[in-house]
This record gives sequence, structure tokens and C-alpha cells, in this order.
Amino acid sequence: MFNIFFVSIDVFADGYRVVYDYTFDDDKLILNGVATNDNGYLVVAVDNFTSISDIHEISNFMIVKYSNNGVEEWKKTFDFGSISNESLLNIVSVSQFSNNNYILYSFNKIIVIDELGNTIIEKSADELGLNPIYKGYVIGDRFYGVFADIQEEKYYLASLDSELNILDRLDMSKDIRNGFGKFFVDKDNNLVIISKNDSSSIRQLQVYDKDFNLVNTKLINNTDLNDNGYVYEQFVDGSYLTMIDIDTYSDESQHFRTHIDYDYYIFDSSLSNKIAKRQFVSGTPNEIDNSIYLYKYFLSVYKNILYNFNVYDNNLSMIDVDYNDDRTAIVYNYLKFDSQFNELAKINLYNIPIDDGIGLSHYSSQPDIFKEYIFNLVIHLKDGSDVALVNFGNDGYRGRHIKISNRYYATNISEDTSVSFDAVSYLPGDTVKMQLRQKDGYYIDKVIVRDATGKIIPVDLKNQTFVMPDSDVTVEVQYKKIEQVKTGILASIILSLMALGIIRFSSIKYFKKRTVN
Repeated sequence: MFNIFFVSIDVFADGYRVVYDYTFDDDKLILNGVATNDNGYLVVAVDNFTSISDIHEISNFMIVKYSNNGVEEWKKTFDFGSISNESLLNIVSVSQFSNNNYILYSFNKIIVIDELGNTIIEKSADELGLNPIYKGYVIGDRFYGVFADIQEEKYYLASLDSELNILDRLDMSKDIRNGFGKFFVDKDNNLVIISKNDSSSIRQLQVYDKDFNLVNTKLINNTDLNDNGYVYEQFVDGSYLTMIDIDTYSDESQHFRTHIDYDYYIFDSSLSNKIAKRQFVSGTPNEIDNSIYLYKYFLSVYKNILYNFNVYDNNLSMIDVDYNDDRTAIVYNYLKFDSQFNELAKINLYNIPIDDGIGLSHYSSQPDIFKEYIFNLVIHLKDGSDVALVNFGNDGYRGRHIKISNRYYATNISEDTSVSFDAVSYLPGDTVKMQLRQKDGYYIDKVIVRDATGKIIPVDLKNQTFVMPDSDVTVEVQYKKIEQVKTGILASIILSLMALGIIRFSSIKYFKKRTVN
């Protein structure tokens, strides 16, 4: 079908780069993921995925736990049951409690597992009396989500404890029936519901605390937030990420859309004043032949799923899928912005070339070739790095997890655990604090730190520190046996203290004089 080629990495400000790029060994489609409390991440995936139209039939979902450096720690498969309604996506989402247990939830079932993937408790939607219908959030030891009572046709904002007992529920049927737009947790850990007011052109923002007490409500009647507008997330500085408008362009002579423009704004905390704008353009309407028109049409259809922003602190990151400048390939880019849409990093992950020789009829009869653009997201790890979870298809689908960071890592290359570090990663210029381990029968002779080029980095042995360069480093601790020192045990201790810079040679001469006397 298509040849996929990987391209060189473009690194913008602040030294962002790809730390590693791993692909599943066999065909798996990544559907979801979450950063974990131990600075790693969890991935939800499925085997043998062939078409988005069949995703409601999937019942077995694979959960894979990775360490911070992308090493697989465990893998388990769970049966969530299929969905008979073809209009629903059977997607499993995941969050983590403060006690390190995970909650897995889909339309049919909720499962709580421990940090090693062992099932603690599970409940079907029938047992719970509610169907999870939207991404949820964990705050401390509670899970919050939007649920549906299918029998009564009601919608609730509900909270559950880690044993899946319903602690509280808030009837949101009227708001959601008018048009449910978004549910997220704000910077103060309050619950925010965005819905339509009775007037279809006005949005309503409602803020509840963790006990479902109404904290604030606001009608968003700014004309910029029209019927297509949504409020997505809130930054730590109080500003909001919003999508204002979607402009669709068509070529009437060809009877299909040519491209769509998505306008995103940063609004202040009052949602009244625009701070910044970023337009994501899925194509241009001029000088594009029919085959690329249709490519762009399918690409536009899935943009709403593709734009899965990860907002954290005062930054946001995303996977953008679009054309390259000369429109010869579809490109996947990792993008990172601050809370004023200043671009911090842009990394091209891979491209899919477009064969202009393939006619329009081929593209229209093969819609599944576009499904590899779905389910791409970025998760933000505890150490400040991002992991891009992307999928690409050829004769199947293969998920990739790509770690992107402007932070650097210190690795112990000694034969044992002779040194540990005070953090997982560091920015250039950070002071790295080491803890050097003494070994019975040995004293520390040298501590050698080298950057990626092999250059030796100065070490302050007295304070057991060094300054992180603009590079990953390796650290090697070298020991010598005490038996090599003929002056006895006391001298071996003194030599170790000298290696660490705690005492100097002049101190030893003074010590000898005092000892003789």
C-alpha cells in the first residue's frame, strides 16, 4: 500500500530531541496511554487491528507498562467485552490512583489493577448501574467521570472510590442533552463541564469542587466561541486553551471538501480576552490535484481526533498530521508550545509519501488507508519529558512510542551500583548530586564523567557533584583494593577521604606528627 519513510529530526529551541524511538515487535495499535506515578507510562493497545469500522467489536485490550527509559516491565490482557452499537468506539482509558493502583474503564466495564497489573476488582456497567462515556480523571483516591444511565437516559458526573463504590453523582442530563462539549480538571483540581446553554450559540462553563459543590458558572456568549467552539484545558497561569472555529472549504466542481482550518486561541482566565492564536490548516484550496484533494478530505475528517492536546503547567504538546510544504507527503510532527502559542519545539516523526499516480477512485474505494492517522497522543512524564504515542500502517498497524525531551540523563556504567543520582534527568547547567557507595576492602580511586562525545566533565569529589553538560553523560567509579596500600587500614581510609576531597595531604602530615608525639 504505502511506503513509510522516517526523516531527520528538526530540533527547535531549548534542545528538544528524540531520546528513544521504539516500535512494537508485532502488529499492535496504540489506543491510549497515561504517565505513571513512578515516572514511567502505561499504554493501551490492541492486536491485529484492521479497520476503525470494526473497533466496536474489539473486546481484548492489552495493557503494557514501560519504565522511564522505555523498557517493558509487564504486559497483561483484559477482556472488556464488545459493543453492539456500531456508532460507538470501544476504547479503554486508564488513570492511576495515589496508592499506585490503576483504573481501566470502557463503556462496558471498569477494572482496578495493582501496580503490577493484577486485577483487584472489576465491575460491569450493569453492576455499577452506569456506563462510562467520557475520559475520567483521578484526584487523590477518587475517580471522576461522565457516566450514562442507558435505561433512564440520564447523564451523571460521578465519583468512585478505588473499590468502585459510587460516592456521589450529579445529574447533568439537561446540560449534556443540550450539547456536551468538554469535561476536564482545572489548575485547582476543580471539575469543569462545558455544555451548551438553551441557546445553541452560547456555551456554559460550570465549575464544581471535588464534592460536587458549584463553585462557579459562566455563560460564554463571546461571539468567538460560536457553535463550533470548545474550551479544552486550563494552564497553571489561569488561561484557557480553546478551539474557536472550523472553516470548511469545498471545491464544488469536485463535490467534496478540499481542506479545513482550525482556529485555536488562548483566552485569559475570564474567557473574555484573547491572548494568542494558532491556526492549524489542513491544506490549501489552490493548485492541488484530485487525488490530493481527497487525501485532504479524509485527513480533515479525523483532525478532531488527531488534535489531542496535552496541557501541563504552562505548556502544551501535540501530534500534528498535515502535508509537507510541497504536498508530496503526509507528515507527522511533534509540536510543543508555551501558553501564548510560542513554538518551543517541532520534531518531524515520520512521513508517508503520496503517489500522485494513484487515481481518485482508488482513494475513495480504500478509506481504511487513512485510519493510521487516528489515536495519536502525547503523554507528559513526571521528569518533564514527553512520550509521543503514534501509529502507522502499511500491511497492518504498528504502534510506536517516542520519548522527546530537553533534559539529559546520567548513566552509571560501573560494574555495580556504585553511584546513584538525586534525580532522573537534568537540564544543562543543573548540578548533579551523586551518592558514591563505599565497598568493603576497597577505596574510591577515581570518578570519571564523560559526555556523549567522550569529553571528561570535571567532578567535585568533595561534594560529590558535577554540572550537567548539554548532553547525556556516563559515570564510572573506579576502586582500588586496600591490600595495594602497605600502610594499613588507617591509610586506606585516609586515601578514600582524599579521593573524596574531604582531607588534604597537608592534613595527613599534621596527623602523623600528632600521632608520633
